[in-house]
Parts: sequence; structure tokens; C-alpha cells
Amino acid sequence: MSSLSVDKLGNMHGKYLVESGIINPNLLDYTTWTIGTNGSQSGFYSNGGSADNKIVSDIDPFGKEVAVWETIGEPDSGADGGWNGSYFPVDETKFYRFSVWIRRTVIGNGSTYLGLRGGSLLIARNSGGSTTNPYFWYGSWGFDVDEWVLLVGHAWPSGSGTGADHVDSGLYTVTDGKVANIRNDYVIPVGGTSLAHRAYLYYSTDVSTIQQFLYPRVDVLDGTEPSVQALLGGFDSINQDRITELGSSSVPDKPSIKYDKLNVGQFSEVGISRGLVSWLPLIGDTKDRVTNEVATNNGAIAVADGYEFDGSNTLRMATVIPTTGNQQWTVSAWVYLSDNTRSILNNFNHSNHLVYNSTGNRPLLYLNSHGNDSYVYGTRLAINQWMHIAFIYNQIDLRVQIYLNGLLDATSSNVDSGDQPSGIPSTTIFGTNLTGKLRNVKTHNVDLTSEEVAQEYRSGKASLNKNSAFAKEFIEV
Repeated sequence: MSSLSVDKLGNMHGKYLVESGIINPNLLDYTTWTIGTNGSQSGFYSNGGSADNKIVSDIDPFGKEVAVWETIGEPDSGADGGWNGSYFPVDETKFYRFSVWIRRTVIGNGSTYLGLRGGSLLIARNSGGSTTNPYFWYGSWGFDVDEWVLLVGHAWPSGSGTGADHVDSGLYTVTDGKVANIRNDYVIPVGGTSLAHRAYLYYSTDVSTIQQFLYPRVDVLDGTEPSVQALLGGFDSINQDRITELGSSSVPDKPSIKYDKLNVGQFSEVGISRGLVSWLPLIGDTKDRVTNEVATNNGAIAVADGYEFDGSNTLRMATVIPTTGNQQWTVSAWVYLSDNTRSILNNFNHSNHLVYNSTGNRPLLYLNSHGNDSYVYGTRLAINQWMHIAFIYNQIDLRVQIYLNGLLDATSSNVDSGDQPSGIPSTTIFGTNLTGKLRNVKTHNVDLTSEEVAQEYRSGKASLNKNSAFAKEFIEV
């Protein structure tokens, strides 16, 4: 926004607004549903006969009249409606969240399904078995008449192995939140290139059964997708006018502000996303917005502006931030020191191959590889104030740097071509020996430019200073 001003009547004026935050939007476009038509819609191929599937005008979970996919039971036990979605390309290294709203206006009988398909066999997360017919959830409908339920499942990156389902997988209602678990998440196989969304009514023999579907979504989980809480708060409903005008893949994420003449969503500067591999805002939770892992909290306290540590607390992640073996990376964080003691902000493998530390209240980046030490000390840090620290490693041009509050603070003079973090860390640890607070920890698999580091600092400074309006650009997320 340039030349932003507010007049005495409270009206906002500005020359222009730069919106650059439409990142990894919904991969499905339900705006192709045409009220008054039957059968398949573009991108959604009807399951069952054309007469069993029709697009009607009805009320969504938030009281808005919208296009709804409706299907009815048949006398014979078979496919009664719903869709098989078109295949879309996927990156096997990423998480994908599948969701849809479903309700029964006449409960009747038959089973409800939310599933997916892959271009090759998908792997059951809880058993490791492969299948050509994967469903996140299926079963008879046990909810109240007219009660909309949000069904959510996840496709995990290839190589994720077996284990628990994603913490957000489940069945939700607006009033009660999560009310049931799904049956199974799935893992994309190595070499997997495509997925498809599908949702059904099946095996109903009661011709009075009516099941409706609404707002199907597939989202890439990278921290910019609308959260499940945002979906339960009416994300698709609030943005319905804009979705209809621009298409479901062209809407901002996480709206939270709506006014008669201004619908801006939630202003949040995600900051630099180039090469982003891990991002923990540490505001209210310990979730990594890129990997979606929730760090184990060993006593750190969530406060209004971050997480507070007393010198013995840590946060631990099973996912290792990829530094070892990488020729370039950047790690940055906002830190608030409460005393003069040694404070490690981040310890990658607990054996000091890579340590972020303020020995003597000076930030230190230390590398030990093949008996060679490479290190750089920064300027002495202040107490009782927030500071932004960025550490950059570039083996290609032999550069190790520390940035403090957006400015280059120190550069190593003794890096050689063999120096990089050695060993294979088993965990990523935050807050070791830190007395103070930590927030907005980000890791990139590239070395950020000086301007990008400065932007990271400026965006974080704006969020910490609630009395100022400051941003290089507004990004709607």
C-alpha cells in the first residue's frame, strides 16, 4: 500500500495495494457446478446415474445460499451419487489435505465415503499396505438431519512410513469441532505423480435418502493454506462471492475481516518463501507450517508474543531441518534474551556440529567438519528486547555470515570448501539453555540475499510493534 491514510470519518485511502499471497490455493474448482443441471460437472465425474446427481441451490453451514451437489438413494444397492474427481499433478515430497462438507437432509440408509485415487498404488498410513481403493472415511451416517459435517483426510509425502494419522484428520462440526477420527490416511508412493478427490453415497436402497456435498478441497500444506479452523469458521462461505467471480483457485487464505466496503482477510506477511523448508511461527502452537509436524514441548510456555524458556525447556522435532550435506542454507529467528547467560537458540544434532549460541551474549555460528573449524561471532546482544538473527552458510563461495536486525553483522574468514555440518542429527532442538523467548524460526535451503534478510526483519518488526503499520507488501494468507 502506498500513501495510506485514514480520514476523520474512518475511511481508508491508498494509491495501490500489492497482493502477492495467493500461494498453493485449492486444487479443485467447484465453481464449475451449475445450479439446475444434472450429472457430471467439469472436473467432477458423477458416480452413479445422471439423474442421481443434481446441482441445487441450498444453504451452506453458515446460512448462505450456494450451489450444492445433491444425490438420492435408489432401490438397488449400488452407486447412488457423488463424484470421481479429475486427476491433478502432485509433488510426492509434499502433504495434501482432502476435505468436503457433507450432510443428509433425509438420513435414510446407505454409506458415505470420502476417498482419493492415485496414479499408482497408495500406501495405508496405519498399516503400510498398498491399495487401489483408498478411503479416508466411510460408514453409515450417524449425524443429525441437516447437520453439515466437515470430513478431512491427508495424503502424506512419499517415504513417510507407517504411524498415526495427521493430527487434523477427522470429522468436524461447526458447533463441536472434531467429533470422530478417520479410518486411515495414505502415503503417496515413491514416483507418485497424480491424485484425485472422490466422495460418494453408496449402497442406499431407500429412495427417500438425500445426501448433499459442498466445498470440496485439496490443499497443499505449506503454511499458507486455510487451516481446518478457518474452514470451520466459514472460509469458503465468506469468500463465496469472490470465488464465484474469480474461480476457487484465486482466493486469499484465512479471511478474518469483512466489512461492507472492504474484504481484506487477515493481513499477515508470510515473508520470504524462496527455498522455505521449515517455519515455526511459535504463536499459540508449536506446529511447523511447512512439514506440519507439531514440535514436542518440554516445558516452554506459550505467551502472547512467542514461546518462553527458563533455561531448561526445549522444543523438539523428529523432522531434521536439512542442513547437513546441503551446500547453502539460511536459518533465522526472533529471540528475546532475559539475562546474560549462555543461550543456545537452536541445536541441530546436540553435538555442536552446528550451534546457534550467544556465548558472552554474542551470536555464534560454529561448524566442525573433518577436524576443520569454521565459525563466526556476531556483535554482543542486548537484553530484554527482541532481535532478529539470521545465519547463512554457502559452501560454494565459502561464506558464513550472521545478520542482526536485517543488517550484515559478521562474516567468517576461515571457511574452506570441506566445511559443513557433519554427522547426521537425530532431532532438531529449539531453546536449549535459552532464558528468554523465541518466535518465527525459519529455515531455507538457499542462502538468502541481504535484501531478503532485511525483508524478513522488517516484516517481523511490524508484527511485534502493534502500534505501527508497517509492511513492504501486504500478503493475504
